[in-house]
Amino acid sequence: MNWTTEQLKEKGYTLAPDGHYYYDHKPPSRRLLDTLAKHAPKRALVKVRKAKETSEDCTAKCNPKYTLALTRFSTKTLDVDNLAGGSKPLIDQIRYSKLIPDDNPESVEITFSQVKVRTQAEQRTEIRITKA
Repeated sequence: MNWTTEQLKEKGYTLAPDGHYYYDHKPPSRRLLDTLAKHAPKRALVKVRKAKETSEDCTAKCNPKYTLALTRFSTKTLDVDNLAGGSKPLIDQIRYSKLIPDDNPESVEITFSQVKVRTQAEQRTEIRITKA
């Protein structure tokens, strides 16, 4: 939610010289970015080389113990990042239910797909868990 300067002042926030709003002069953990101030230019990402995997590392990573396939049937399709990010609570509940041991890449391979359907009555999410 974007707050106006007046709304922030009414809630007890004050604008500091660094361009951020602070609540009652508390430490920076309580600061809000000034939505009207310009932010610093974004820096380019730095390339990081991956360490070469040994054959022992690859044995666990290349052969996960479980495969979790999530298929979303909906009248509207999502971006891939929204589809994967929105599935996190579901994956966590599958892990808490002990249907998979963990959700790390060494334990499970997770695939996401979606199918567009015509009616809301056809909307559903299918979960397929297979053990290797």
